[in-house]
Amino acid sequence: MIGLRTFQSVAKVALITLPVAGQAAPPEMAGTVRLNGLDTYYEAYGDGNPILFLHGGTQSSALWHEYVEDFADSYTVLLVDLLGHGRSTPLDNGFSHQRATKQLADLLQYLEIEQFSGVGFSLGGEVLLNFAIEYPDRLEQMIVVGATHNFPGADFNRKFSALTHEEMEQFRAIHVHGDAQIRALYEAVWDPEFKFQLDIADVRSISSETLIVMGERDRTATGDAQRSLRTALELHELLPHSHLWIVPDEGHRTFDGKGKPEFVRVAREFFAGKWR
Repeated sequence: MIGLRTFQSVAKVALITLPVAGQAAPPEMAGTVRLNGLDTYYEAYGDGNPILFLHGGTQSSALWHEYVEDFADSYTVLLVDLLGHGRSTPLDNGFSHQRATKQLADLLQYLEIEQFSGVGFSLGGEVLLNFAIEYPDRLEQMIVVGATHNFPGADFNRKFSALTHEEMEQFRAIHVHGDAQIRALYEAVWDPEFKFQLDIADVRSISSETLIVMGERDRTATGDAQRSLRTALELHELLPHSHLWIVPDEGHRTFDGKGKPEFVRVAREFFAGKWR
C-alpha cells in the first residue's frame, strides 16, 4: 500500500520509465496493478492534492499527457486507463460504469488516497458522476466535459469494420492487448444500445462542487447538440453545488486545440476555489 504522502515522497526514487505514445516526460510513478481480478494502469506526476484525469471512450490516459505540466506544479496528477482501455484489463462483456467506478475506488484505496478532485471527459465524466454517487464525500471537486447524467443511446453509425489502417494504427499505439481488445472496446462504446442514465434523486444527492462544461455544438454527449445543451442545463439545475460553462461554437472536445489555454485557466481557477 502506498499512502499519498509516502507516494509523493518516494516519487523521485520510484521512477519507472515506460514508452507511452505522446508522453513528453516520464511519470514519477507508473505501473499496472492487479486489484480484485482487474489490471489497472496508472501514472502519477507532481506533488500536492490529487487530481484524477479520466479519458473518453476508446481513448486512454495518453489523452491527458499534454496537460500534465499545466497542473503538476501544484497538484499530484493521476492518469488512469479505464476498464477495457489502454493497458488495463480488456472488456469481456461490454463497458460498465459501475465496474469502472469500482476499479477506480480499488486503485485509490491501493494508493491510500481518501479524497481527490477529478476531470472527466465524455465517458470519463460519466464515471466521475457515478463515483460521486457511489462514494459520497470522497470526490471534492470535479469537472465533467462533454458528459451528462442522461445519455439515452444514439446511433453514430461507427462500425469497427469501417476503421481505416491509419485509425487502427492509432488505436494499437494506445491499446496494448491487440485487435480483439480494440474491437470489443469500439463495439461496446459505439453500440446504439449503450446508455448511461442516473436516477434523478441520486444526482441531487451529489455533494461535490462540479463544473459542467459543454460545447455549444456537442452532439456526441447525447446524440444531438440541442439535447446536449438541455441535458447539461438540467444537470446544472439538479446539482446543488454546480457551475455551467457553455463553450460557444465548440463541439465535443472543448478542452483541446485552440481551447486548451482557456480550459487550463478556468480549471486551475476552479480547483483553487475561485468559483465558490
